[in-house]
Amino acid sequence: MKIVVHDTASAMFDLLHSPLEERPDALRDMLRPLQSVLSAVVDIDTFQLHTTGSGFRIDREDPRYLTALRQMRDAGVWDRIESCLAAGWERLSGAVPEATARGPVLLPPPLSVSVSVSPPGPA
Repeated sequence: MKIVVHDTASAMFDLLHSPLEERPDALRDMLRPLQSVLSAVVDIDTFQLHTTGSGFRIDREDPRYLTALRQMRDAGVWDRIESCLAAGWERLSGAVPEATARGPVLLPPPLSVSVSVSPPGPA
């Protein structure tokens, strides 16, 4: 199984350093790789999903986002997620060899992972 952990850290840093009026387009660019994945599950635009409560605010400055993002990057969150998922898949595929077999059992689709800061509590 292919595991893709998107580099949302770089995209979020760029977005959070952008002027407020440029942030909607930057957010759409960041979320674009996930649109096809999510559209298979739910009929919603990823930008709409993000801005209706499940994502960080892009309409105002909040230094807590950059602080949290730096902490996540310094802790290696994206690399840790990728290596944990790869280790989990290796263990599962070893325990259930037919999970990786070609034939009547289909190979799983690529796993697409996006990591984001979340809306902080009250300032």
